[in-house]
Amino acid sequence: MSVPAHDPRPPHALAPGATTAFAAPPATSAEVAAPAGGATSAAGAGPPRHALGPESFVVVGGQDNARITRLAGALHDAHPDVWHSPAASAEAGAAMAAALPAHLLRAAHRHRSLGNRHQALVVRGLTPAPGLQPTPATLTPPALGRAARQGMLTLLGVMALFGEPFTFTALYEGRLVQHVVPVPGQERAQTSGGSRSFLDWHVEDAFRADRCDYVGLLCLRGDPSARTLFSAVGAARLDARTERTLREPRFTVGPDLAHAPAGRVAESVAGAGAAGAVELAGLAGPADAAGPGLAPDGAAVPVLSGSTTDPELRYDAVYLRPLDPADQEAATALRRLGAALERSAVGHVLVPGDLLVLDNRRAAHARTLFAARGDGTDRWLLRVMTCASPRAHRRRGARHVIA
Repeated sequence: MSVPAHDPRPPHALAPGATTAFAAPPATSAEVAAPAGGATSAAGAGPPRHALGPESFVVVGGQDNARITRLAGALHDAHPDVWHSPAASAEAGAAMAAALPAHLLRAAHRHRSLGNRHQALVVRGLTPAPGLQPTPATLTPPALGRAARQGMLTLLGVMALFGEPFTFTALYEGRLVQHVVPVPGQERAQTSGGSRSFLDWHVEDAFRADRCDYVGLLCLRGDPSARTLFSAVGAARLDARTERTLREPRFTVGPDLAHAPAGRVAESVAGAGAAGAVELAGLAGPADAAGPGLAPDGAAVPVLSGSTTDPELRYDAVYLRPLDPADQEAATALRRLGAALERSAVGHVLVPGDLLVLDNRRAAHARTLFAARGDGTDRWLLRVMTCASPRAHRRRGARHVIA
C-alpha cells in the first residue's frame, strides 16, 4: 500500500533545472510573537510578524531533485545491506554528494562557515520519491520501503556537508537516521513521538557534552498545524546580569527521556512543573552510568558559553534547572532566557521536501501541538545529527553510534 505525499511540489519551487540558490520565503515561515508574560506557550504562535529572509533558504529544482532521487535509488538497489552498518550508511550518504547541485554545496558551506541570524537553513525541493509507504506508528519501524530509504540517503547526503553523522546507543535503537512520527499512547510525551502537547524548547541532548553540532529534519509528509519553532541565542536580548548568571556553572541538566530504555517512556504532560521535570528526568537512569560523553548526574554546567558576539547554548526547558534549588537568581535567569528565546522565535511549517538544518549549539527548537489521525497520512520527518569536527569524531574512535 502506498500513500501519496501531501504537496508533491514545493509551493514556490524554481522551474525544473533552475540553479538559483535562493527563493522568496514561503508563507509557511513567520517570526512569532511571545505570549503574554513570556512563559512557554503550547502554541508558541502569536500573530506572524516577519518571514525568514532569503539567506535562510536554498531551493533545489525539479531536475536536480530527480538526479538526487535517482542516485539514492541506485545506491539503495546496489547495496541493500547498507543499513546493517552505521559506517556503511554514512559512506553511502557521502556518495550522494555526486548528485548535489553546486548552489546547494555553496549555500551549505556558507551556512556552516557563517551561519545566519536564526542559525537555520531550509533546503526546499527534496520531494520524496513516488510510492511512499504509510507513516509508521512507531519511532523504530521494522520495515521501510524504497521511497523512505531514498529519503534517508538524501538526508545523509546533505547532512554530510555539515559533518559526520552519528547517534547514541540508547537513542531509538542506535539508528543513524531517526523517525519523528506521532506514536499512539505517547501523544503527550516530550519526545519525537509526541503530538498533542507542545514539544518544549530544547537543544538535542542538552545533558551530553558530545551532543550534535547540527541536526537535520527532512519532511516526508507534513501537517499544516505542526509548526517547528527555532530561536538563536545570539538573537535573544538578555540583560548583562542575566547573561553573566547563565555563563556560570550553576545549573544541571537531567537525561533526556528519549534515551530511556524501551518500555520506560512515560507521558510528559505539558506544564507539569519543575517537580514533574525532575521525575521524568529520573526515568532515564543515572547519567554517570552511560558513558564519557555525559556529565555526571548533578554536574554543574553553564547554560551559555563561547564569545559574547557568537554565544553557544545548552538548554532544555524540561530537564534544565538550577543546581541549587534555592538559587533564585539562577531560576530567574532561566525564566528570562526562555522568554527571550520565545520573543526571537521563528516558526516554519515543514512541507514534503523541506529539510531544516539547525545549529544545535547556537539555537533551540520546539514544536507546536497537532492532532494525529493514525490513518497512515500523519506527519513524518527523518532526523540526522552530525559532529562538525573531524578531529572530535576521530577522538571518539570514529564511531557513528556512541555510548
